[in-house]
Amino acid sequence: YKSKGKDGGYAELYALIGRWLCTEADGKVFTNAQGGDALGAITQASMQEYMRAQGEAQALLEWVKKFAMALLKHEQDTRD
Repeated sequence: YKSKGKDGGYAELYALIGRWLCTEADGKVFTNAQGGDALGAITQASMQEYMRAQGEAQALLEWVKKFAMALLKHEQDTRD
C-alpha cells in the first residue's frame, strides 16, 4: 500500500496497519518502530516477528473489509 502513494485509501490503509502493528502498547508486534513505520519494522524483524505481523495485518484487513462492506451496504440502503 505504501507504493500506491501518499494520498487516498491506500495511504490510509498503510497508516492503519502501521498504527496497528507499531503502537507502543502491550501485545503489539513492533513496540519500538519509529513513527508507525511498518515497512521499516518488518525489514528489521526476525522471521517470527515477520510471520506474526503478517497474521496480524491479514486479520486487521479482514475486519476493515467487513466494516467497509457493512458501511457501503448501509449507504446503499439509505439511498434506495
